[in-house]
Amino acid sequence: MPKPLPVGVLEAKKEKEDPLKGMHQAKGYSECRRFSVQYVFATNGHFYSEYDKTNGLQTGPHKL
Repeated sequence: MPKPLPVGVLEAKKEKEDPLKGMHQAKGYSECRRFSVQYVFATNGHFYSEYDKTNGLQTGPHKL
């Protein structure tokens, strides 16, 4: 059976929190060799932001 291949990290915060609050934490997870992902997301359940490590661009918050 092939080994699972993670493609992104998602950090969720409480719905009253700023969705960007978890972005720094999620970026830290993405640097872990165990995950080695290119896409990072942070959300509060209503809005989300994304960071693409391949080009260094961060966008959002966007409404879900």
